[in-house]
Amino acid sequence: SAREASIFSGVTIAEYYRDMGYNVAVLADSTSRWAESLREISGLLEEMPAEEGYPAYLPSKLSSFYERAGLVELLGRDQKNHKLNGSITIIGSVSPPAGDFGEPVTANTKRFVQSLWALDANLAYSKHYPAIDWFTSYSNYPDYLSDWWIERDIHWSELDYDWIQCRSHVNEILSKENELSNILQLVGEENLPEMDKFILFVGEIIREGFLIQSAFDSVDVFTDENKLLTHIKIILLLYEEGKKLIQQGYFTEDIKNLRVIQKILRIKNNIENEDYKQIFNLKDQLIQEIDQLKLSSGARK
Repeated sequence: SAREASIFSGVTIAEYYRDMGYNVAVLADSTSRWAESLREISGLLEEMPAEEGYPAYLPSKLSSFYERAGLVELLGRDQKNHKLNGSITIIGSVSPPAGDFGEPVTANTKRFVQSLWALDANLAYSKHYPAIDWFTSYSNYPDYLSDWWIERDIHWSELDYDWIQCRSHVNEILSKENELSNILQLVGEENLPEMDKFILFVGEIIREGFLIQSAFDSVDVFTDENKLLTHIKIILLLYEEGKKLIQQGYFTEDIKNLRVIQKILRIKNNIENEDYKQIFNLKDQLIQEIDQLKLSSGARK
């Protein structure tokens, strides 16, 4: 019973501090073990079991926990007579047996939470950390955050994308790369059209040069918004300019051989947050090398 009451005790303590004007984070690790205790108690009470032996009221119990998160305006005021706000952020971890995201605890949790980071064992085995599956994971907050990102946007005349557009294009590239990876196993890379080879190449840059993060690297351990925006924009600029080259008859190998490519891959490790404007120099170098490629070989139609 103590295990069953634990997460509610934790969120009640969080509400106490929230009502004092604090922003509180509650980490529930793990709600799967909590649900198991709920199943055990339900069995001892001889209640009618539902899916996989969990009680039928599992969804309502979960919702009563997660719905206690959020921002509130408090009744009191501070010493300067300003309104006080407090908030609770609930971070729950779920451990689905055998990675089955369709089991009751995971499925019902996804109904009530607004953001999900789905960990993938295959990514972890391949040393891709954090091992977050970008296809299963989701967030319902982009529209709420868009104004914040637009205020901090870094304008490039060569690439007129804001944060929402950058996010959309990255998801699109990764989705295409995943589709092509399945085809690649059947026909081999040499039999793919040149544009598909290029999409695979850019997808690899996004995964290896942007998504993978090292907590042991003093530079890569944390990235602020300025470096993040310029980092993803130079990758998307490479993608847009590279597509034009492929359409003009160039090969993916021509683009891979650009000297700036290795520098783009090392941005996360070599450029400090406060030195993010160095990426502007890489952008200029990328445009310059592409222009030189065009001059040296001409269009290969």
